[in-house]
Amino acid sequence: MQTFDWGTPVFLLGPLILVAPFLGKYIALVLEGKRTWMSYIFGPLENFLLFALGGKKEMTWQGYLKSLLIFNFTGGVILFGILIFQNYLPLNELNLDGVPLPLAFNITSSFITSTNWQAYLPETTLSYFSQMLGLSVQNFFSAATGICVLAVLARGFVARKGKTVGNFWADLSRIIVYILLPFSIAFAIFLLSQGVIQNFSAPLSITTLEGDTQILAQGPAASQVAIKHLGTNGGGFFGANDAHPFENPTYLSNIFELGAILLFPFSLIFTFGYLIRDKRQAITLLSATLVLAIIFLGASFLGEISANQVSPENSIMEGKETRIGVVGSLLSVLSSNGSMNSSLESVSPLTGGVFLLSIALGDIIFGAAGSGLYCLILYVILTSFIAGMMIGRTPEYLGKKIETFEIKMSITAILVPTVLVLLGSGIILKFNLFNIELGPHGVTQVIYAFVSTANNNGSALSVFAQNELSHLVLGANMLIGKFIIITCVIAIAGNLAKKNKVRANKSSFPTDNGFFVLLLVSVILMGGLTFLPALSLGPILEHFLLLAGGNY
Repeated sequence: MQTFDWGTPVFLLGPLILVAPFLGKYIALVLEGKRTWMSYIFGPLENFLLFALGGKKEMTWQGYLKSLLIFNFTGGVILFGILIFQNYLPLNELNLDGVPLPLAFNITSSFITSTNWQAYLPETTLSYFSQMLGLSVQNFFSAATGICVLAVLARGFVARKGKTVGNFWADLSRIIVYILLPFSIAFAIFLLSQGVIQNFSAPLSITTLEGDTQILAQGPAASQVAIKHLGTNGGGFFGANDAHPFENPTYLSNIFELGAILLFPFSLIFTFGYLIRDKRQAITLLSATLVLAIIFLGASFLGEISANQVSPENSIMEGKETRIGVVGSLLSVLSSNGSMNSSLESVSPLTGGVFLLSIALGDIIFGAAGSGLYCLILYVILTSFIAGMMIGRTPEYLGKKIETFEIKMSITAILVPTVLVLLGSGIILKFNLFNIELGPHGVTQVIYAFVSTANNNGSALSVFAQNELSHLVLGANMLIGKFIIITCVIAIAGNLAKKNKVRANKSSFPTDNGFFVLLLVSVILMGGLTFLPALSLGPILEHFLLLAGGNY
């Protein structure tokens, strides 16, 4: 069992590491506006969008941020309207009513931030029109937004005393036209070949072998499943997500869907290296990510195979994806979205705590398209600052001095989600506003919900509180957590762009070797100490109760 388990990540990560440099270079060429072989196919569409959206004129970081916010919040208003008025719109096979306002706000916040927290059952809540023209479209836009922000940050490091960081509309158009759209079309066709459904038929009513009646939901699933994985969004067409046979019918679809989640996070690391003209830095970032992945995946695996008085068997398979074993299931959960092929509620307390901490650190392990990497680079900036102080020199990274403004923005971006999680979950637990069953597991559920929504993840331990208050609170948590970080990152990029390059010399602290990887990983893990008290009241206490045979 264990040999088979560990063969899954090797089978996945090996090809990804081989493909990522080539895909990363392609994405870099697209972001630089250079012609590729795709230009002959999609060039006219790009030109039309650039003409419609206002051309390629360079923007300051303030202008870029303004355009990004206007675009995303306009998309949010449109999505909100689709949801609340879906009963008047076409493709409503079940004649569903409009989505209630608090839930519509939660869904809108979820999908424009690429969080895809699903506080609803899609089969009985949303029409085909809402799923296709609402959620699927936002899956494209939110993923493209994350890549745009990463591109801006890279330009900030490359620019020399510049005032501009690119054009948001050009970046958005190119990312969708040349990257997300063609890959999603190809992947959707593959999913169709594996049996993922794509139709507009009404639900089926069938009689089971026991003589009972069962309703099987249908719909245009393949198109949404493709972009939700490639855009690292999460948010299944069906409530069971990748555990549903209509979304994930075969072993091959399971492997490719898991690989699709990791494809762009891996490739964008190399994209960043190409954009800054330093491939060694990309290897450094990839190495740090893999070290963290091994640490967290190993700890979560240990939690699943450790015997205890309640479940003495090793490799507990309850709630797991049996086709790829324990590690494959854990890798699905450890990735940066909620597209899980197994039940998160079924994992051991130790494993749940590991996942919680991984997300709390910024979801930087296999992070969502663009956002996971720029959160990692925030830690790189802090690590460079610490290293510079250690050797008595002005901190610098990629030839740019790291000064007061960059540190303030980096710390703000890292601390805001932390404050949202600890303060928000503390208030909810103090007054039990979500009406949960209090105890260690209830604490874990609430903290996990706040961590997941504040850090662009979307997975959940349970559906503990589907009420108006939770919809509003967690919806606001997603918006604040996402766009505060984006604002800080773009501001850092704009300030870096104004600076000249500092020539490296013998006394400079190198940031492209194994020692810096070790230092970076240490700084990231030390950041997790902020959550130690909360973890002690939740998953850590659950773990010890489980070992003692108690009920948590």
